[in-house]
Amino acid sequence: MRAEQKKQIGARLREKRELAGYTREQLGELCGLSPRFLANVELGDSTFSLETLMRVCRVLCCSSDELLFGRRAESRDDLCARIGRLDPAYRGALEKTLQGFFEVVARVGAGSSPLFCGPGSVIKKNAVPGKDTPGQRFLVCAGGGGRSLQTV
Repeated sequence: MRAEQKKQIGARLREKRELAGYTREQLGELCGLSPRFLANVELGDSTFSLETLMRVCRVLCCSSDELLFGRRAESRDDLCARIGRLDPAYRGALEKTLQGFFEVVARVGAGSSPLFCGPGSVIKKNAVPGKDTPGQRFLVCAGGGGRSLQTV
């Protein structure tokens, strides 16, 4: 890889890291990398392995194309950057909620369409009050697409 390409990749990494609101130390901790290594990459003195590139992209919520080539998916929102700017207390709560969501998705698998309300919630599409387990929380979807959280 040419030196100029390394510097461009490093500059894009720094931009993504700063946009997400991370210091090198924070990003390094999240990715299992030393802050010095990240500094070397940002300066164009080092490069990523494929495994490291994948970890960094996951944490920074960006594609490898964005870091390597500067191409950004046009339809992608800057949601991750907005999350990165959240107060740490809110970010922790959001991370727990998303973790719970992904656990539900992994358990349910393809072919089902349950809706999610939060960690520990039992969610059922089109729950019927009085006919489902009392005390459980369900997301009830009304005919017009309206949604309301209801305890049945």
